[in-house]
Amino acid sequence: MSAAQSHAGFVYRPEIDGLRAIAVMLVVLFHLKLSGFEGGFIGVDVFFVISGFLITGIILTDLGSGKFSLADFYIKRVARLIPALLATLTVTLLLSAFIMTPEDLVYTAKQAVSAVFSFSNVFYWSEAGYWDSSSYSKAFLHTWSLGVEEQFYLLYPLTLVVVFRLLGRNGVLAFLIASFFVGLAASEFVLREHPSAAFYLMPLRIYQFALGGLGVYLLSQRTPGRLGNFFGVALFLFGLILVIGSAAVFNEGVSFPGINALPLAVGALLMILFGSLALPRRMLANAAIRFIGKSSYSIYLVHWPLIVLYQYRFGGDFTLTDMAILFALTLISGIALYHLVESRFRLSGDLTDKDNRYHALLRVNGTFAGALVVCGLSFLVVQGNGWSWRLPDSIKYLAERTTKDPIKENFRFVSKRCKKNKDSVFCGKRKSGLQNIILLADSRGNDAFVALSTAFPSDNIYMARLAGCPPVFDTEVARTEKCRGFNDERMQVALQAPDDDVIFLAMEFNEFRAKAVIEAAKRFRDAGKRVFVVGQTKFLQHQNPLNIAVTHGSTSNIDEALAKYLIPSPFALDSKYASEFAKIGVEYIGNKPFFYQNGYRLYTRDRSDLLMYDMYHLTLKGAVEYGGYLRKHYQI
Repeated sequence: MSAAQSHAGFVYRPEIDGLRAIAVMLVVLFHLKLSGFEGGFIGVDVFFVISGFLITGIILTDLGSGKFSLADFYIKRVARLIPALLATLTVTLLLSAFIMTPEDLVYTAKQAVSAVFSFSNVFYWSEAGYWDSSSYSKAFLHTWSLGVEEQFYLLYPLTLVVVFRLLGRNGVLAFLIASFFVGLAASEFVLREHPSAAFYLMPLRIYQFALGGLGVYLLSQRTPGRLGNFFGVALFLFGLILVIGSAAVFNEGVSFPGINALPLAVGALLMILFGSLALPRRMLANAAIRFIGKSSYSIYLVHWPLIVLYQYRFGGDFTLTDMAILFALTLISGIALYHLVESRFRLSGDLTDKDNRYHALLRVNGTFAGALVVCGLSFLVVQGNGWSWRLPDSIKYLAERTTKDPIKENFRFVSKRCKKNKDSVFCGKRKSGLQNIILLADSRGNDAFVALSTAFPSDNIYMARLAGCPPVFDTEVARTEKCRGFNDERMQVALQAPDDDVIFLAMEFNEFRAKAVIEAAKRFRDAGKRVFVVGQTKFLQHQNPLNIAVTHGSTSNIDEALAKYLIPSPFALDSKYASEFAKIGVEYIGNKPFFYQNGYRLYTRDRSDLLMYDMYHLTLKGAVEYGGYLRKHYQI
């Protein structure tokens, strides 16, 4: 944010544009899924440190000279950030109307409104959880970080002004130190039980901004100069290693941010502190990297919508050609957005000047008008139920059924037949004189209940299901306290049930859970139970079946179009683990014959509905068909 150019006491640092270029490239390459950049998401954290450094420096400089104005600060921030965002939102919404399902278009419109009002991070946090949508239906997911920054810009200057006027410059230093340590501790603490809150919410990111702010004090004490050129360059290179190393070592499975984000944040700060030395300056302040750095905000804005729309339309894993196309489109679009919108709306100089004030008023009014356009367009999309009139009649009936409708259908079916017990995690109860099936499940419980009850109507089924909670004894696989407590009860009930009861385990079966599932099945078998385990069901990736149907534009020949949406080696776990379960006397239910019949199936046999409403769960008709498959192939 080169607004620092306008502050004589806090001069423009071209090498910071170079650091911005590194940060945005890490994020882009991470989202393109280029090998070696699995931790590229840390580029956002680098931006947070940069923002903390620059904003603290600008505010303290102006406070020290008696020129700071909160109103001017906010006006400049709005002009700096919002117009380019609004342009991105508008174009993305219009493009989405050509390819998205009505449901996803409505969802995209709601995301756009959250981005306009700077609470994207809260929006995504509020819906984070098991039923959260795929990231590839979230065209504005990346605006969560803008929400964090904009909330920081809203609260931080006011806080700094109050602290500065009450306690002076040293009071601000104490405030930053306290914010860093308290914020870091809070982030690590919350991360353990509420990782989405630690990731998305601004107060739990404040330590990264505060660390950047502390850099202003280190520079003011001439700390870098005292160390000499050799040690300064060494520390800069060490900082670069911390940043690039984090991007290379981390992946989406790492616990983050918390303490794990500290090394890269320190690395970014070291690069800021020592970036003005000769060698670092040659590395970061050359014309090419500065060109990217100046456009980094606009590049960041456009990169994720381009990736989402491209993935939505064409499906499949990105090839190197896809990556090259998207990378080029990102740079071209981002640089164009910077020159056509971002740089034209940006304000600099003293806003008390009459001409500057006039131009500021024009930009603020234009920004307000743009916000009305985005909100108005979003309103029309939501009120028009996603504009289903866009779609061919052959698939319109499917598109008008959102993914929520099949979920409700399955819940209604189960709730009528399996009454929840007030004193138990189970719905339904054991009945003597009947074969009893104890269904232990995660969110797939409803699918399995529909299948079992329609396939074996004379049997009694009682179920304990919890979304996102696999029925296992391993507490590392059952990750949350809620899941562990739930499992403690249901697993003990199942172990103590009569030996003639059948244990039916239904969950997302994957490599991570396999060992724990085998252990659980063995314990039930050792207790004398007959045990069935539902094997791998997921064979699609990137898009759910409805999106694929809409993208294909027809129900004809769609099964052949599934090839590019298949996961690598579908149902490979069947051949790997079926024999392991057989050795312990447990029946493993392989599902490939159900989903693959002269090609992978997307529709029910009568083609009246989809088999699955997302990549994991069956529709009601799909579950009934699955019941027929169980009845035909397994003696339960």
